[in-house]
Amino acid sequence: MSDSRRPDGGAAGVARDGAADGKKPSATVPTRERILEAARTIALDHGYKGTTLAMIQKRAGVHAGSFYWHFKDKDALFAELVRQAHKQSQVMEQPLEDDEDSNPLQVMLSSIVDNPRRYGLWRFNLQLMLDRDMLNSATAEEIRALRRMTQCMLTDAWVGKVPANVLERHPDLPGQMADYALATVEGCVLSRIAGTQRDEGMITEAATSVIAAMVAQACREVGEPVPDFFDARARALMNAID
Repeated sequence: MSDSRRPDGGAAGVARDGAADGKKPSATVPTRERILEAARTIALDHGYKGTTLAMIQKRAGVHAGSFYWHFKDKDALFAELVRQAHKQSQVMEQPLEDDEDSNPLQVMLSSIVDNPRRYGLWRFNLQLMLDRDMLNSATAEEIRALRRMTQCMLTDAWVGKVPANVLERHPDLPGQMADYALATVEGCVLSRIAGTQRDEGMITEAATSVIAAMVAQACREVGEPVPDFFDARARALMNAID
């Protein structure tokens, strides 16, 4: 592609591109945003593989030259789509801040599935990561980076709830709690994607209790009183087993 190409985000660019489907796109929407929105909309129905550059260009009302001015290829476009969707979603650690909630994982799950943009992001990310052809793509690496970021957020949230003496003896405990929480939520989202939604209340409640039992066990090893929230949830698990 020649370096003489230029961006076409303004009215002149829109007029030059026109709309491939006969509908002239709004001159007030920058070309880059039109391309991203077109890809996002098409991918919801067709997935990554089924979303072609021709489909994106037609819906966005741009020619190939305009597309390649903004994005190197489809992989770069989808990587940016993942980044953008993540920025537009809310912080994941907030549901863990309320000690009075008996099932914070259910709150966390609800904050995803009840938010169209966030649920769309998780659904899209999980679908892509299940595609082995995507493992080495820029999009997959972006998804992995965002997952690591989410895990760090959850770990930091759990750190504030575990006694300092316990953390000193078990420094990996918050990370293990975050792993369990993230795997539980991802499993529930994946089940929804597959069209086999389970009893999410029961699943998240059980996972919350297991996490609490992990903390309770660590506290007992150190001789530290178990925080009330974790103690109540751990006891609930033991009662259910009995």
